[in-house]
Amino acid sequence: MNYAIVEQDFKLLDESTLRQIALENQMSYLDLHENMELEKYLNILPLSLIEQYQILCFKEDEESVSIASFKPLEEEVLEKIQNLHRLKIIKIHLCVFTLFQFFLEKVKFLIKFQNYLDRLELHLSKDENQDEILLEQFLELILSYACFLKASDIHLEPLENKALIRYRIDGNLAKILDFDLRSFQALLTHIKIVALLNVAEQRQAQDGSFSKILLEQKYDFRISIMPLLYGQGVVFRILKQDEQQFKLDQLLIAKDRLLRLKTYIKAPYGLVLFCGPTGSGKSTFMHAILNEIDRDKKIITLEDPIEYKLQHAQQILLNSKADFDFHKALRAVLRQDPDVIMVGEIRDEESLDIVLKASLSGHLVLSTLHTNSALEAVYRMKHMGAKEYLIAYSLNLIIAQRLLRKLCECKEASFETFCFQNQTIKGMFYKPKGCAKCMYSGYKGRLMVAEFLFLDQNIKSMIENNSSYEGILQYALKNGFVGLGFDALEKAKCGLISIEELKKTSI
Repeated sequence: MNYAIVEQDFKLLDESTLRQIALENQMSYLDLHENMELEKYLNILPLSLIEQYQILCFKEDEESVSIASFKPLEEEVLEKIQNLHRLKIIKIHLCVFTLFQFFLEKVKFLIKFQNYLDRLELHLSKDENQDEILLEQFLELILSYACFLKASDIHLEPLENKALIRYRIDGNLAKILDFDLRSFQALLTHIKIVALLNVAEQRQAQDGSFSKILLEQKYDFRISIMPLLYGQGVVFRILKQDEQQFKLDQLLIAKDRLLRLKTYIKAPYGLVLFCGPTGSGKSTFMHAILNEIDRDKKIITLEDPIEYKLQHAQQILLNSKADFDFHKALRAVLRQDPDVIMVGEIRDEESLDIVLKASLSGHLVLSTLHTNSALEAVYRMKHMGAKEYLIAYSLNLIIAQRLLRKLCECKEASFETFCFQNQTIKGMFYKPKGCAKCMYSGYKGRLMVAEFLFLDQNIKSMIENNSSYEGILQYALKNGFVGLGFDALEKAKCGLISIEELKKTSI
């Protein structure tokens, strides 16, 4: 079949146009929103044909073979498929490319994974030396598929009789597949070699890292290996090297809070503190703020490891093995004449004391602390030994945040009544539905919800005079403070998050 529309244009066509093309050419349109069991049909087409012509088989019976594609197929392609299944009817189904791509990549991954396992098993059964090239290709397949799915972490977990591969996607762990322990052990050894770790060490935890170019993009991988009951577990943290930095205007912060935030980060000195659990987006938010700060100012960051590369900042990589630890670096930074200092994390009493004093001596300091709410940070610092007057006059702003899963475009509207933070909420909200774009989870990506405690002179005085938690909170609420939960509620009313995600902020 010859068409005026080139392949690249077919990738842009919507459902209605593809339905019309299918109808005109006696083909069918395939709705990929249906949950398809592709694993049953992986061996119907050879991988070379799948990759060359971007097709996949989604159904086979005694009479026919059903092929999915985002474009009509040429006669030569149809002939190749027909030669493989001479006695069966070949049915071509068109589908939207953005949906089709997810299934195509899944099929290619599953076929390649099984091929690598078969080849690896053959090597191991013959007691041959490990094929490092094969293992490298095997590892790259696992990493590439995770990057395609935009996973943040990869978990390789040994169990009693098998090993699991799981990806963390939008904050949730999803099982990808399992495989035999012998192959897992060979892969584990190769990972240690790539990350320059001790291959013989099995009783101690090890950390390492490496970089790779995958899917035409450079990625950093941080590796943690931990001894477990049935072997050693491996976790990869995926960091996209040249990932576009978020801008403050893209973080869906309410206009009034955004304006105050931009004013506070222009302060010549003081402490801006970011609070929340691990994986709540604190580092990303800090780097977004650093990108907003005047380029004429000298910015120095202390990080372990460096997660985002900033063009206009001096970034210090800590190295405890070389006796260049956090405390030494922090003291040295103060002698480098900085305007702005970013400290990856306040880890102990000594680092807290240095950060507080730096913020009072003419430096704007950004740092993080693990607390559940903004106001809790004040009392956490007190418990770490900080004096009330130092806390009061160093702090400018405390931000507590979480990352919640964002609803996919396939969301469904419904009228809901529910209880949230001792209030009855009624109205039109959205719930997840599920489609190929979001791997049938109903969610795609994550967004930040946050509370901003802007410290005015009255709050500073209350902290210095050791006022109660409830007293400071009541004053803040009367003066425009919006808690984490109610920021999430605003986003739920806009259809950005579900009620299920909203309720996570009140746990």
